[in-house]
Amino acid sequence: MFIGRNAELELLNKSLERDKASFIVVHGRRRLGKTRIIEEFLKEKPEGTFHYYLVPEQTETIIMRELSREIG
Repeated sequence: MFIGRNAELELLNKSLERDKASFIVVHGRRRLGKTRIIEEFLKEKPEGTFHYYLVPEQTETIIMRELSREIG
C-alpha cells in the first residue's frame, strides 16, 4: 500500500501533460521514500516513456560521465 504522497505523485503526473520533455531531479535525505515514490509513479507507465537513474555514491566526475552515457 502506498499512502500520503499524493502531492508528489500529482507533480510527477503533471509532467506528462507538457508538450516538452522534462528532467526531474528527486533529492533529499536518506530513507524518506524517494525511490519508492518513483517506482510507484512508473508502475503503470508504458516502458520506455521514462528513464530512471539512481546516482551512485561516486565523485561528481564519475556521476556525470555515467549519466551522460546513460542518456546518450
